[in-house]
Amino acid sequence: MIERIDTLAGFEKLRGSWTDLLVASSADCFFLTWEWLFAWWKHLAGGRELYLLTIESDGRLIAIAPLAMRPRRVSGFPARSLEFLGSGIAGSDYLDLILRRGNEAEAIESLGEYLTNRKLRLDLRQLRESAAAWRLARTLEDRDGYRAFQMKTDRCPYIDLTGQTW
Repeated sequence: MIERIDTLAGFEKLRGSWTDLLVASSADCFFLTWEWLFAWWKHLAGGRELYLLTIESDGRLIAIAPLAMRPRRVSGFPARSLEFLGSGIAGSDYLDLILRRGNEAEAIESLGEYLTNRKLRLDLRQLRESAAAWRLARTLEDRDGYRAFQMKTDRCPYIDLTGQTW
């Protein structure tokens, strides 16, 4: 069963179950924690509309799609799209779907059906190449005619300190 959460109060109520699910997923990283994304939503959401999707199976939370709807205009026409919470100018890295290990296929199938039925456009950024969101994009592409493509937009800078001492 998929539920859409679109209120701050609903987002707040997810805290404990979000944390438990994140630990039980392969996407566990700082930028997907409830604390990071809740703070981001409260302070950096701009004109977005909250669009969290949760999936339960047999009474157990198996997935969270931490999304927001961004209103956009293309050539004067509205072109709303879903994007990950944490996207944008004060963005986050390694964004993804939060899927319980062992339930990935079921969750992706449910999300794919939900998105297709609503004809929602996805604009997913800051993904690892191994992100579950890629599996969702390819599922939508194969089954429903979506077009998925990869584009490098940003590079996460780092300094390699291997072999260095202080």
